[in-house]
Amino acid sequence: MEHLTKIKLGAKVSVSYLSPETQNEFINLLGQQVRSTIIRRIQKAKYYCVIFDSTPDISHNDQMSQVLRYVHIEGEKDAVVESFIAFFEPKGKNAEDLSNDITAKHQTDWTYRMAGL
Repeated sequence: MEHLTKIKLGAKVSVSYLSPETQNEFINLLGQQVRSTIIRRIQKAKYYCVIFDSTPDISHNDQMSQVLRYVHIEGEKDAVVESFIAFFEPKGKNAEDLSNDITAKHQTDWTYRMAGL
């Protein structure tokens, strides 16, 4: 609202627009940073589990979500934390396909973790 008022009063306003590519790059960088923080916390955690859940989206395509649950201990305080990690589209709906998707995702995460990211 303040921006519109300045324009109406004739104030000089500098405009800066980010291209969609720049916006996506920025979002990806932020996502990598959040993911790195979560992975560092899990590396320190004594207990953690990996949760996968599949549900159809609005266009009736299955979406698999990956959530990590872990015990975060800081000083004398501890908490069970759930962190969303990713969405991906499973390749199939039967047990073998889902199992292969989860295994592939876990291997990718393990590689990511071992790279120290």
